[in-house]
Amino acid sequence: MELEGRKVLVVGLGRTGVSLARFLCARGASVTVTDVRPPSELGDSLEGLEGVPVTLELGGHRVETFLKSDLVVLSPGVPVDTEPVRRAEEKGVKVISEIELAYTFIEAPIIGVTGTNGKTTTTSLLGEVFSRAGRKVWVGGNIGRPLIDLPREGDEPEYVVCEVSSFQLERIRDFRPFIGILLNITEDHMDRYGSLLEYGRTKLRLFMNQRASDYAIINGDDPLISSLTPTIPSRVVRFSSRERLQEGAYLDGGEVVFSREGSCETYRFNGIALKGGHNLENIMAVVATARICGLEREGVLEAIRGFKGLPHRIEFVREWEGVSYYNDSKATNPGAVIRAVESMESPVILLLGGKDKG
Repeated sequence: MELEGRKVLVVGLGRTGVSLARFLCARGASVTVTDVRPPSELGDSLEGLEGVPVTLELGGHRVETFLKSDLVVLSPGVPVDTEPVRRAEEKGVKVISEIELAYTFIEAPIIGVTGTNGKTTTTSLLGEVFSRAGRKVWVGGNIGRPLIDLPREGDEPEYVVCEVSSFQLERIRDFRPFIGILLNITEDHMDRYGSLLEYGRTKLRLFMNQRASDYAIINGDDPLISSLTPTIPSRVVRFSSRERLQEGAYLDGGEVVFSREGSCETYRFNGIALKGGHNLENIMAVVATARICGLEREGVLEAIRGFKGLPHRIEFVREWEGVSYYNDSKATNPGAVIRAVESMESPVILLLGGKDKG
C-alpha cells in the first residue's frame, strides 16, 4: 500500500492509535488523529505522539475530516456505524481496520486466533510453544502489542500469532491468516451486534480470504460454528470434547488425541496449570496448529506442561483457612464465567460484577 503523501485519518487514540500514527508518518503520510475524548483524558497517548508530525482533533469527530481523507484507519473498539464513518464510506473513502493495514506490510505467515473466550490464553500459549521450538515468533494483535507494531519495528519473524477481535474483523478486506482459529461463539457485545448470528458471522470473517492451501481450526462442538462451516474456503480441522474425529483433535478420557492422515498422537497433560475443560479446548487448538506447522510432538508437550497461565484468568491467588481464592476478572461475559465455575471441583462462592452489554 502506497502511503506517501496520502491523507490518512486515524480514529481512536489509544495504544493502537499511537502506533498507527507513528507508522503512517514514517511512511510519509499526512496524518490526522481523532478521538471523542478530550486532551485531559489522553495524557499517556499524547506523550506517545511527542515529536510526531500529526494533526490532532480531540473531544469529538469532525465529519468533514473523514470526507476529505484518502484513507480512514479504525482502532479496535471504534464503532463502525457512527455517522462520520458511514458518511465517509458513502462517499467512497476507504475505511479499514488496523490489522488490515498491518497485514499489507507483513510477509510472514499469520496464525489468527479469535472466539468469544480463550483468545488470549491460546495466543499466548502458541507463542510459548513456537518459542520453545526455536522458531522466531511475533505475538500480538488484540493482546499487548498492536499488529501494526510488527512492520513498524521492522522485525522478520518466521510466524506471527495474532489475537483478533470481532471489532477488528469488521473492516478487513484482504487480511488472510495461513491458519485461522475459531475457539467458540457465545453471547457477547450484544450492545454492538443485532443478534448472535450477526456476531458469529463477524467472527467467520477471519476465514473469508483464505485459500484451499490454508487452514481453519474450529470448535466442532459449537453448533453456531458448525452451521456456518460450509462458508469456510480453506481446509477445516476440528477439535472436539465430545466425539472421536478421524481428522482433528479430540479428548479421550483426560488425554488429547491428534489424528491426521491416518495416524494418531496422544498428549497427556496431568497436573498442568491451566484449569477447566475450556482450556483443554484451547490446548487442542494449539496442538493442531503446532503439528500443522511441523513442530515436534515432545516440544509441544513440554511447552504446554510448563505454561503457567495468564494473570486474571482463573488465576490462583492463595489458600487461606481452607479456602482457595481465584482471580478471574478477565471473564467479561457470561460464557466465560460459566466455564470458570464449571472448572472448580469444590463449592464456589462467586463475587460478580460487570457491565451490561445486552
